[in-house]
Amino acid sequence: MTKRRQFGSIRRLPSGRWQARYRDAANQEHADTFGGKADADTWLAGAQADMARGDWRDPTMARVAFATWAERWLATTVHLAPKTRIGYESILRTRILPAFGTTPVVAIDTPAVRGFVSDLLAADVPVGTVVKARAVLRLVMATAIEGGAIKANPCDGVRVGRTRRREMVFLTPAQVADDCWSRGGLQDQRLVHSSGGDPIRS
Repeated sequence: MTKRRQFGSIRRLPSGRWQARYRDAANQEHADTFGGKADADTWLAGAQADMARGDWRDPTMARVAFATWAERWLATTVHLAPKTRIGYESILRTRILPAFGTTPVVAIDTPAVRGFVSDLLAADVPVGTVVKARAVLRLVMATAIEGGAIKANPCDGVRVGRTRRREMVFLTPAQVADDCWSRGGLQDQRLVHSSGGDPIRS
């Protein structure tokens, strides 16, 4: 006698493929098809284990494109100052959506975010702008977590880094004098001679 399945169901389709189905806590049905029965079994077992741990996420929501989640997030920012909201929209339009707009939110992982940050820095985008882009991306991904699409924020642990401090160059009195002459500043050269010969910072 065949043992009755306690979670979900599997059936063979006329095409020869296997369809697995189950219902979540809200009684919403989820289904997918596979080439083999073992793959369907594995998919169901994974969903059941995630539910038991409290880690289950809606696979339908996970496949929604990032741009849609960005729109949902922007709808929650109406309380912000207009200048702040305009800045967020600009970062999304010019930096983030070109990279992730059509990508399913579940496909954006930490390596993808790290690559995104590296690409911006390699393109000489100012570090401050990159920091803002990562912050906005993180806020959108947090909305996807709240919506049940993903389990963790892929932006966590991704660092932008710091701007390199400009190296100080010290000029000798002779170099400063030459510069003053080139500018036609006799009075400036007198100041150089009165400095006692100490090197002067540029």
